[in-house]
Amino acid sequence: MKKYETVKRYILDKIYSGVLSAGDKLPTEDELIEILQVSRSPVRHALLELSQEGYIYQIHGSGSFVKDKSISESVDIYGIIYSNYRGIEAGIIHGMRRAIEDNSYKNIHLILKKPGKNITEQIEVINQIKLAGRGGVICIPLVEQNRALNRLLGANFRNIEKRGFPVIQVDRNVPEYIGNCVMTDNENAAAEMMRYLYGNGHRKIAV
Repeated sequence: MKKYETVKRYILDKIYSGVLSAGDKLPTEDELIEILQVSRSPVRHALLELSQEGYIYQIHGSGSFVKDKSISESVDIYGIIYSNYRGIEAGIIHGMRRAIEDNSYKNIHLILKKPGKNITEQIEVINQIKLAGRGGVICIPLVEQNRALNRLLGANFRNIEKRGFPVIQVDRNVPEYIGNCVMTDNENAAAEMMRYLYGNGHRKIAV
């Protein structure tokens, strides 16, 4: 048996025996490494497969949790936030978590993914999404000057939507991809503030 299969079997045994129930947090990667005497690579391989097979879900920065497979019509919402997020991005994560904590949304699993700082890494994360059942993607996309990369990201979004997973871009949109987006109108907001300050007699205005 391969090492990642040993890790996978260990976790599944805990789930099937009832030691780990729906919503319970799995041991951390470091704990699994110590318990099973394996390296980090097979642990991550096992967790990825368990996530893809619907046994667990992962929240970046919080860990891995047992998924409630008894709930029919469960919905997987993937939140894709790039790693160097600040300000509005942190607020979006907070808002998504608050929505999921609402008692009326117990059938929704929020799965946060945090790729690196370039489109290639964001595409890799998107390609790992398990496109089965019901779900969708909320993404703060990375947009680059390289239009070929933007087109590639857009193509991946379209592929997800063809499989029945809607994609919603937040705060920015990929020009080479026409899709759903929720935007902040920064330009008009700034203009309104300037007009207000100027109308109240202010002349030394800085941003």
